[in-house]
Amino acid sequence: MIRGKVNPALLFRLDLSRSNNMSKKDEIIDATSELFAEKGYELSMSDIAARVGIKTPSLYSHFESKDEIIGIVLEKDGCKSFEKS
Repeated sequence: MIRGKVNPALLFRLDLSRSNNMSKKDEIIDATSELFAEKGYELSMSDIAARVGIKTPSLYSHFESKDEIIGIVLEKDGCKSFEKS
């Protein structure tokens, strides 16, 4: 039983990620990419966790640091830039 209010946007995000068989790591990487575009390097692990709908310490079970996640994002997005050229 869920108590209190549930954010419908969070439920939609969770359903969407499950239906696309997206791994939690991929979900974190995508959220970081979005946040990096919005905030630049000033984004925090708390920002990433909130966007994904998990607690901040849970991020550390997938990645060692913010730098690691951003490095993956830059590598992934850099490859996309070259593919579009």
